[in-house]
Amino acid sequence: MICDICGLKASVDEGYEYQEFINIALRCGYGEIHGDDKAILANLCQHCFADMCDDTLAIIYPIDDKNSNIRLFAREIFSSI
Repeated sequence: MICDICGLKASVDEGYEYQEFINIALRCGYGEIHGDDKAILANLCQHCFADMCDDTLAIIYPIDDKNSNIRLFAREIFSSI
């Protein structure tokens, strides 16, 4: 897999980097700014994805087996540092 932003290459044999790629496949609907019925495809490494999302990235930590979550936004994490 190759990151569409930085060009990082990762293969299944290389371990976790491949597993952490973010793949986006979206079919645009009526009135979509990208065009009706167009497809949006992107492969992003975890680093570029985090850079793109900046402080809007929500990180969810499971706290029990009942699907309860604690949701933290990156801006909350970094503001406490």
